[in-house]
Parts: sequence; structure tokens; C-alpha cells
Amino acid sequence: MVAASDDPSFDGLPVRWVGRLEDRDKISSMLAAGSNSLGSRHIVVVEFHSDVDMNGARDMIVEHNLI
Repeated sequence: MVAASDDPSFDGLPVRWVGRLEDRDKISSMLAAGSNSLGSRHIVVVEFHSDVDMNGARDMIVEHNLI
């Protein structure tokens, strides 16, 4: 996995797949509602890498109902 600009060229490289990961690709399926005895509340650590825009990170926190 690599972080790259929006229009990199991977021509000539033995790459199997190129694309942008969606939020659901990076969030554990174990966090599905009802997956523990506490109901839909979970205590988790959310890590944003240094190349992530912090405004976008805050938007994702709100979008996924995190506190």
C-alpha cells in the first residue's frame, strides 16, 4: 500500500490493483453494531496518518458518530 497524489502513473509496474480505499475498507468489521455485549458503543483508537488532512479527519469523525 502506498500514499500517492491523485493521478500517479503505475504503468510498467507489476501492480495488481490501483484505487482509493474507502472508509469501510479501513474500519474493522468487528465494530458492527451489536458486535459486543455493550450494544453499539465501543471504545477504540482512531489513528490518522500524517498525510491525512485534519479537516477531512474531523469530518470522518463526525460522519461515523465518533466522540
